[in-house]
Amino acid sequence: QGNEYVFDLVTKSQKRVIQFIWITTQIENPSDYLNQCFSKWDFKGVKLHQCWEYYSVDSGFFRTVAEWAESHDLPLFIHLWSDSEVKKIIEYKNNHKNLKLIIAHLFGLEFFIQADCKDENLFFDTSTLQITSSKRMKKAIDFYGADKVTFGSDTPYGKNNLQKNIDRFRNLDIEEQEKEMILGGNIRRLLKL
Repeated sequence: QGNEYVFDLVTKSQKRVIQFIWITTQIENPSDYLNQCFSKWDFKGVKLHQCWEYYSVDSGFFRTVAEWAESHDLPLFIHLWSDSEVKKIIEYKNNHKNLKLIIAHLFGLEFFIQADCKDENLFFDTSTLQITSSKRMKKAIDFYGADKVTFGSDTPYGKNNLQKNIDRFRNLDIEEQEKEMILGGNIRRLLKL
């Protein structure tokens, strides 16, 4: 129902809203569901959220969804639940270099850095003010490069999060070109917009 609502927003906004489909373990056959929805809605990515619904990165559900996203050259955005899941996704990513993976909220950033997990298809989302400090954002930029960091607001959560996060990036001690990449250039490139 939520995915249909977002598609309605995409239509009403004349495609100013960009849809990622949120998939859960309640879907019996994830591949069929994703194929059906993709043909109807032409979404630009897939979202998974372990905090709302638990499954493990080493589960069949995760593998099915990740393989689908990879085979369709679409990014997989994931909100991870725990340090142990971060370690599992690092291992998964090391074995699936073509999967375009966006890690929500810089979750587990230090584990990714410690494991030296780098590839051209690994990205980090910076939402939101309450859980991503400017110091950690700078750490991600310094280690991965500004081209691997995507702006996020986690709207509608938090009062004025969108503007506050834009302001925070505008005031970050990085080059203007890097700010522009993070504030939109990277996601446009990733989503082929």
